[in-house]
Amino acid sequence: MDRPNLGVYKLADDVPDLKVATRDSVCFDIPIYIKSGGSCKAYNGYNKEKSLSGLWDHSIIGNFEQLTLSPYIEIPPLWRVCLRTGIILDIPRGYSVRIYTRSSTPLKRGLMLANSVGIIDSDYVDELLLMFVNISNTMVRVEHGDRLAQGELLETPDEYFIHTRSIKPTQKTDRNGGFGSTGK
Repeated sequence: MDRPNLGVYKLADDVPDLKVATRDSVCFDIPIYIKSGGSCKAYNGYNKEKSLSGLWDHSIIGNFEQLTLSPYIEIPPLWRVCLRTGIILDIPRGYSVRIYTRSSTPLKRGLMLANSVGIIDSDYVDELLLMFVNISNTMVRVEHGDRLAQGELLETPDEYFIHTRSIKPTQKTDRNGGFGSTGK
């Protein structure tokens, strides 16, 4: 069986690699790319656009100033941010990539993808950005290389058609309505 080849182009040498955790993992982990002095687009709770900058931790040891190796961005509560990955995906035609929040990210970090599931089409050839929202009531620190999201390569139909109908669809099962209608 031929397996599809997902190409990955790094925009800089220090961009972290995408990783598949185990042989049977369905998804690959996507790390965040934060450059010192770089920034990301952010929106506060009033939908006002802001810019959050990548920072470095400074500490003084003896007579020397030391910088930690990992820049970071702090995301205020209820803010939405577009975080960089530093990668461009080369998705084979006939496939797409779905982006999901890693299960530990909302639990341990209070971050969720703002669009629930990101869908990357094969004809998108710009940098992959990840939209997160801080759902916690505290500041959340995101560091360079943090694995907050995961991606899945999926085969898509060659083509599909949307037909506008003039007649309402008829009931196909005993389902009645939505929002939990199949549960008793």
